Amino acid sequence: MKKYNNKPSIQQHLFELLDRQQRSIVARNLWPLKAEAQEILCHSLISFLEHAEVFVPQNVVLSLIFSALTGVDIMDEKYDPRSREGISPNSDFDQARK
Repeated sequence: MKKYNNKPSIQQHLFELLDRQQRSIVARNLWPLKAEAQEILCHSLISFLEHAEVFVPQNVVLSLIFSALTGVDIMDEKYDPRSREGISPNSDFDQARK
């Protein structure tokens, strides 16, 4: 992960929001992707975590990875972030593990 102008990369920003186990899972899914695809997926995941906004990537593979990581049913038009399992927006990850 590269830093440009001393700013953290999009991947670093995402990883700051995750605990160690979540980082491992996300990293395994990001690693095989090209840089542009990683950036798209990271932006979607950050929007989801920070703002509970669901911006499903338009790429089918990326949308499936997004769905698998978040537990969001990408076919469900009525999304409630509290109604599923996976990484959660605006939540205390330590609290979620109890």
